[in-house]
Amino acid sequence: MKTKLAVYAFALAIMLFPSCHSMSADRKYEELVNSGISGESLLEAIKDFEKHNHRHFPSKVDIAACHMLKGEFELAREYFSRAEAVLGKTDNSPMIQQKIGLLYGSLAQLALRKQDYDSALSYVEKAVAVNTESRKNYAFLKAHILLADNKAEDALAQFDSSLMENPDAFAPHDARAYMYLLAMHSRHEDCIKIMEQYFDQWPYFPGLGQFASRVYEEHGDPGKAVLAAYLEHEYKSGIYKTEHGEFLKSLDDFFSRLPGHSGFDKKAIDSLKEAENSIMLVKSLYMPEAKAPTKKEGAFFVAEYIRLKLKIKNGQIDGQVFSDFLALEKYFNMFPEYYWNIWQLVLLLTPETKTDFLPLLEKIIRLAPEGIYAQEAWREISLAIGYSAK
Repeated sequence: MKTKLAVYAFALAIMLFPSCHSMSADRKYEELVNSGISGESLLEAIKDFEKHNHRHFPSKVDIAACHMLKGEFELAREYFSRAEAVLGKTDNSPMIQQKIGLLYGSLAQLALRKQDYDSALSYVEKAVAVNTESRKNYAFLKAHILLADNKAEDALAQFDSSLMENPDAFAPHDARAYMYLLAMHSRHEDCIKIMEQYFDQWPYFPGLGQFASRVYEEHGDPGKAVLAAYLEHEYKSGIYKTEHGEFLKSLDDFFSRLPGHSGFDKKAIDSLKEAENSIMLVKSLYMPEAKAPTKKEGAFFVAEYIRLKLKIKNGQIDGQVFSDFLALEKYFNMFPEYYWNIWQLVLLLTPETKTDFLPLLEKIIRLAPEGIYAQEAWREISLAIGYSAK
């Protein structure tokens, strides 16, 4: 009897030992992470810990995630694979669940980088199945994988459902992919909604104005199509020398192709008038004889920008113009010319405060180091801090 009890106790000890060992390792790891060490020193300390604790899951995931952030993808893959190998030895705590989601989501991203779409889709399915938080974090990734695998309709359906379920997780790269898919499938109204959300929330990227112009045109809003085309032209004009004449001619060509010239379809005639007003507004920036149309309530932000530029050009400036122009920054924070205009306002309204606004000039240089305003920005900085323009 005593022998049987001894055998039973020994077997029980063996079964309990891994759990006790894991708890001990977890405590040591927590102490290490909270020890005050940081940066590369912490990473090396965690790597040393991982070597001596082969079954410790969280440390492997943390090392892999660190390499992932540094762009060291092969090292990240190595440590994520180690973590996946010991996954069955983990508990089911919320912290572990979070790391399991990170493991599978990251492996999906790494497989996507390798264009291994089957593996990427398999991993992302595991990631979204972990818990609600993981589903929120990686549902859009599934749409990107499908899109990369040329499954456009499946990708669009995934974007639709992901946005409905997790609107807070919607990011700029998701919006860019989604709105192009929507345009491809002629869902122009939905596309415009996402596109205008992008305008409101995220930085401009080259080609956005051109894309928006085409979408507005296909949706039957040529007035906004003209303004979006101007937006692209304005962006390019702040980076390199552009020909305004060619751009204005393209607007005239666009106008000549629009329906409504026959004078029978009221909707087409109204759209034609909107396009004409937008073209005249744009032309008024470059042609003295062009008269800007009367302002309309609820104007597109591009129209408001043009009207304010006209006031600056014509010397009709005051504190309200300055305030209104600053309010448009979220739309134009990638435009060197926008910041150059603010600098001009500072010089005209409060030249004694110009040293407070030198970061405007620095931003112009960062946005386009070789751009047409960069040299002028350097010159203004030199003058402001007491050096000669030369």
